[in-house]
Amino acid sequence: QWDNRFHAAYNALPKNGVEGKVGTSCYYYYNNVLFILVENMNKSSYEAQMEWMENLLKEARYEKKAEMVIVGMHGPIQTETDSDRDETMMALFEKYSVDLVLTGHYHTDEETRNYWRGERSSNDLLGVNYLIGSVSGVKGVGSNDPMVFAKGYVVDVKGTKIIVTRIDANGKVYSVREYESKKYEEISDEAKNASKEDIMNSFSYTVNQNTSVATFKWSNLAYGNVDKV
Repeated sequence: QWDNRFHAAYNALPKNGVEGKVGTSCYYYYNNVLFILVENMNKSSYEAQMEWMENLLKEARYEKKAEMVIVGMHGPIQTETDSDRDETMMALFEKYSVDLVLTGHYHTDEETRNYWRGERSSNDLLGVNYLIGSVSGVKGVGSNDPMVFAKGYVVDVKGTKIIVTRIDANGKVYSVREYESKKYEEISDEAKNASKEDIMNSFSYTVNQNTSVATFKWSNLAYGNVDKV
């Protein structure tokens, strides 16, 4: 059951993952959202998967093929005390502003919002949102009613929001979470007509001499006019 062929036999996933992970790692576009599934419980083909994911994220972001990105995998890479933690993969997701990472393994229904460089950021525009899935399956059901015990999630995308609803098998709603996209904003008419001088004049910065950190700010004129910073 640890072989990816077992998983591939029961799931009709696109056959577009890296060699050795076909049927368990894949991607697809649905409207303006890029979905990526990663097989991270077996460390084989790790470097190949990282390169594959970066190419997908680069294409989605720099070529504007997707306004939002959702990644799914089994092991939660953001856990702080477990061997599942993967700072290399987290850094990749931060680099390309992945909007939401869905994981499982611990059956805890636990979220971490705006996770950035090892801690939760107070800036809503920074960081990645992580959600560990709730209990399900026969392993822990015991004498509980399986229709109530097992929980699932419905993921909806509406405008610039990702809405995740947690339900049981009867359809009862237990929670609704909303995640705002970090890479999408409507381009105003003012921004569309802005000159290069207007945009450059909207930039400002301050420097903290104690920490050697420079903080840049700019107006909405930059949206739609700046490819990358």
